[in-house]
Amino acid sequence: MKQQNMQHEAKHADRQQYCLDRNYIVELNEHRRRYIHSFFHSLGYDTTSLSDNVLGPVFSLLTRIEEYKTRIRHNDHNWEIDYAPLERVREATKPVIEHLLCEWMRQGAAKPLQKKPVVWPEGKRFALCLTHDMDILSGDVFLSRWRSLPAFFRAPFRERIIAIASMLKALGNKCLVGKRIPDPLLSEWMNVEEQYGFRSSFFFLPQPLPEPVWQDSFYCYNDRVTFDKTRLTIAEIMKKMIDRGWDVGLHGSSMSHASPDLLERERLIVSEACGQEIETVRQHHLFYDIRFTPLYQHRAGFKADSSLGSNVRSCFRCGTGMPFYLYDFIADKELELLEVPLVIQDIALFRNLQMDFETAVNHCFEVMQEVAEIGGAMTLLWHNNYYASSAEYSAYQAILKKASQLGAWGCSVRQMYHWWKNRRSTN
Repeated sequence: MKQQNMQHEAKHADRQQYCLDRNYIVELNEHRRRYIHSFFHSLGYDTTSLSDNVLGPVFSLLTRIEEYKTRIRHNDHNWEIDYAPLERVREATKPVIEHLLCEWMRQGAAKPLQKKPVVWPEGKRFALCLTHDMDILSGDVFLSRWRSLPAFFRAPFRERIIAIASMLKALGNKCLVGKRIPDPLLSEWMNVEEQYGFRSSFFFLPQPLPEPVWQDSFYCYNDRVTFDKTRLTIAEIMKKMIDRGWDVGLHGSSMSHASPDLLERERLIVSEACGQEIETVRQHHLFYDIRFTPLYQHRAGFKADSSLGSNVRSCFRCGTGMPFYLYDFIADKELELLEVPLVIQDIALFRNLQMDFETAVNHCFEVMQEVAEIGGAMTLLWHNNYYASSAEYSAYQAILKKASQLGAWGCSVRQMYHWWKNRRSTN
């Protein structure tokens, strides 16, 4: 794993060395100033009367300047809000940019382009972008564990032991009559979303994996799993999802965040499997480096990403839940790549923070209520590998119901991209 990381890092050594001093002050030049005005313009407001001192902090949040300032990474790959100044940590669960805009509006400093800007389709109150990372699709994990063994030879010792134990347990279940483990939910996620007229994104890993490592998942597109009470191949399921109006995107493998060539190969693999050009991506385990990952995703042909979030907690990592175009600070230019920031995910709530059903649901309600009140947006990640009796699935059902009551536009990342692109061109 370390050798593979070194090989990839050598390809972008110039960007790997780019690290800002912690006291670095961002000055707005013409490109940066235009970028910030364009962002607020897409929200429906004119901010050209605001000074650079006022707009500078917003530029820093959107361009992730604080992530350039430190080499410290959670899991060797991910920046976390705890690495930011304490004031930012305190504000982690608030969309601070939207609150700033509200304050500027009250002061008359930010002027609406129309009498009352309509941000979301059909006059919806706020946007709830729904996503699922497809890590585990079969209840029987023996085959995927068997396929992963070559990659696990390079894994840490503890992970190798866990993998072997899991494989032996799965083999034992296969040998016992009537012990077949049912597949986790799949079509059920779509059915519950459809009740409210919502759609979502399903992010699939490429199969076969061009450069597999032990952190990846090892299903195959010709594996058969249960979908709408029928056994179908994963490739067939991907096509059915698209036919019904859902988004299929790439769940970039563990190494792909550091390689434009690998990202492009993986995008083509998923595109060929589902019969549609893949536009959206989320990196596996949220592996992401602001110095090069956005540029590499752009070069690989993606239109929208939703990786900027946290595995550890709920947070507005970018200071906003609104979509925005990413900015390459090293090249000092805007990229044609829309970021749809991840705000809340199931792993952070139920595994890391050990929340129970009631605590997790109330937490999501609080964040969603605040976003609804300011007409903002937030993105939710719920993995698919649960059963109908689980607290995680019940929580998702409750969140969708509450979102509908609050007047949400429940959309996929692909829908968000096309809506925002059109909005930007017409405003």
